[in-house]
Amino acid sequence: TEQFKSIYSSDEKQTLLSFWGDWDGSNRPSGQGHTLVASALIENVNQLSSIIKTIISIDKSVNIDRNLLQAIDQLSLTNKKFWELLNHITSLTNKLEKRYKGVLPFNIESNPFRKVGMKIGVAKDPVVKLWQHNDRLEQRMLEMRLERRRKLEYYFKLNKELRKTLHGLIPVILKNSHSTELILKAGLYRDILKRFILTPRIHQKLISAKDQFAINTTVNNITEINEIAGNFGNPGMVLGLQVSMSTNPEALISLDKKFVAESERISKTNSAALPKVWSIPLFEDINTVSGIENYLDMRFNREVSIKKLKFGSPKLFVKFLLLVQISVSKSDRLLLHSYIRQQSTKQSSGLQRKVWLNM
Repeated sequence: TEQFKSIYSSDEKQTLLSFWGDWDGSNRPSGQGHTLVASALIENVNQLSSIIKTIISIDKSVNIDRNLLQAIDQLSLTNKKFWELLNHITSLTNKLEKRYKGVLPFNIESNPFRKVGMKIGVAKDPVVKLWQHNDRLEQRMLEMRLERRRKLEYYFKLNKELRKTLHGLIPVILKNSHSTELILKAGLYRDILKRFILTPRIHQKLISAKDQFAINTTVNNITEINEIAGNFGNPGMVLGLQVSMSTNPEALISLDKKFVAESERISKTNSAALPKVWSIPLFEDINTVSGIENYLDMRFNREVSIKKLKFGSPKLFVKFLLLVQISVSKSDRLLLHSYIRQQSTKQSSGLQRKVWLNM
């Protein structure tokens, strides 16, 4: 559809490729974000490699770096191995999830004979045995996550080298414009990474859970994607995180703090600027929508306190405007229309907050 539009339409607006990954309810993030980003990245690398291979088949005199040619020749095998790694991570994530949920230590009861054997050292404690096994799986998971990071860095670097090489081959492409295959591939190519955006979605209870492992891993995964992509000229792959069933503004404030802390940690070793990841609350029932005013007040006060810490004096932001866009589905439009209209504008202590209604 996009290619047809680029050929037969005079509309020059570019298509935005927007993806979102949903939380599956587990307490272990499976790395869906890495998989979605990898899909777009691999497809972009495949298209660039295909153009270069077409140029080589037409003009044998073209001089291309030997290492780059080797990487292109091995691309199919490299792609296969990378997908296997991503699938192994997902599989191991599911395995760890089932083990932790299915066999909890306080549910393990040893019989009298095993208890005697454990005391004299001839039988193993089932809790210790489970812990040791899971510890080995966790170590394996860490190793695969590091390998996934290295592979993503490899693909982003390869993508950058391919783009640079093709830019230098523009005169060769023009010279061989008689080739229909080459002109179609080069003319219809659109950089996927420059118009790709990923907006994951999680549930609020993931943030408020006593065990913060899942949300900390989610924040780490998102920040890691942006860090790697930014190092190779593609900043801002993930710019927002949707929070389903938002009722507690403290949860969003906590999430913002986690992203800030993770960005500061990375900035100590990486000079590349990381983009801000927006927390996007989703209000999905009438009771929550009825409390939007109080919800926004707490978020508003949070932003004011940040400005005070940043600028030192409240005189520097006497007029502070907070814009909030509320999107309402068609099915809820009549139900919510009258209430939100009443709350659309609020004046308070010289500080102005305006809600923009998207109906």
